[in-house]
Amino acid sequence: MPLAPQTLEMRVLQRACELLGSERSLARRLRVPMPALFMWLKGTEKPPRALFMEAVDILIAHDASVPGDIQLVNPDGAASPAAPDRPEES
Repeated sequence: MPLAPQTLEMRVLQRACELLGSERSLARRLRVPMPALFMWLKGTEKPPRALFMEAVDILIAHDASVPGDIQLVNPDGAASPAAPDRPEES
């Protein structure tokens, strides 16, 4: 049986877990019980918007702390180079 596609919430929470080192670390950071986090990670429930935005903030803070060129990531996970700067309009 194929797995259901991952939602944006699931992907953000999974990435936040990776950045913090574990599901437990994310649950502590969001101040939520582990069973609730597991339901959100599996996609059986959606997290409250405020908690989802806290997870997004974790990703943004990490990206801001990592030097280097910006890379865009396609939905299939493949990185592509950033779009070139557009010429200035006169």
